[in-house]
Amino acid sequence: MKNNDFTDWFNEGPGFFRLDPQRSALLVVDMQYEHASPDYGLGARIKKKNPEIGEYYFNRVEKIVLPNIKKTLDFFRSKKLQVIYFTFGPEREDGSDLYPLGRMEDLKNIEAFGEKTFYPRGSFEFNILEEVEPVKGDLVINKVSSGGFATSNIDSVLRNMGMETLFFTGGATDLCVESTLRAAADRGYNCVIIEDACATWSQEAHDAAINVISRIYGISRKTVEIIREYPWECYKWKIDDTNKSIRQ
Repeated sequence: MKNNDFTDWFNEGPGFFRLDPQRSALLVVDMQYEHASPDYGLGARIKKKNPEIGEYYFNRVEKIVLPNIKKTLDFFRSKKLQVIYFTFGPEREDGSDLYPLGRMEDLKNIEAFGEKTFYPRGSFEFNILEEVEPVKGDLVINKVSSGGFATSNIDSVLRNMGMETLFFTGGATDLCVESTLRAAADRGYNCVIIEDACATWSQEAHDAAINVISRIYGISRKTVEIIREYPWECYKWKIDDTNKSIRQ
């Protein structure tokens, strides 16, 4: 940072933190048929009404996000590092255990589409996409709100396992991923978002979320960097690096 350059200082982010691979976990957020498939749940509803709305999102999920999550999963598993999945959905058939905003959204969408919009455990839509499904040794934790820390036992699980650093993937970048990451940062975890393994409904919204996360809550890296820079002895982050990453 140049002397007296407040702009550089404001955009500097957390700078760096040291990472211990054995205290690091990969988080895969809400990659379920309900949210991440163009043919089920949300995707199917969008096709009925306004298919163009989902064109960017589902294209990115299929061509960029799923391949990169798969690469990252393979890498973490090859190094015997922890993988944790988040799912989202009610545990009760009537959805009464969802957070209040979720129940309100469900009622609104039932009126608009004529069908429920959140699927409980045991339904097909609740399942994680086959391309990135869990294997033995992975953990799967359900939440009934946008952020994972608000309505699950993830914090106690991570602390019991001695985890310090969390790598974030999944969807949506500016919704469940960002909500969970911010809460993790507030609780003292090192947070790394793998920006080409996340998606939301527009490139502009995705880029905005990555910029906010990188400036304040953590650091952003691409999949290839996560693999290439292992064992992550020290990440050094600059705003120019992040902007370049987003533009590519």
